[in-house]
Amino acid sequence: METKLKWQCVMIGAVIFMISGFALSLWALDTGYTQMVYIGLFIISIVCVSWWFWVMIVIKTIMITSDKTTDSVIHIKDELGTIRSIVKSMITRSRDK
Repeated sequence: METKLKWQCVMIGAVIFMISGFALSLWALDTGYTQMVYIGLFIISIVCVSWWFWVMIVIKTIMITSDKTTDSVIHIKDELGTIRSIVKSMITRSRDK
């Protein structure tokens, strides 16, 4: 199974889980089952907390990738500067002859 499809399934499952918790809470409020209200709210809070951790992990991954990319671009810029100076010196030598 493709990784993107796995994450889509997880996200759809989490949304369904959260909607189910919300519906359970509403049903329990309507019928007077106080314990079921708390169970529904607990389900919603578990999904929210797991999404929060997931977002923090994604932000960390993006920051690490961005830092690596920045380092690589700086390295490439330095190498292009070296190549430019070599080409420039070759052009000036050919003009001098």
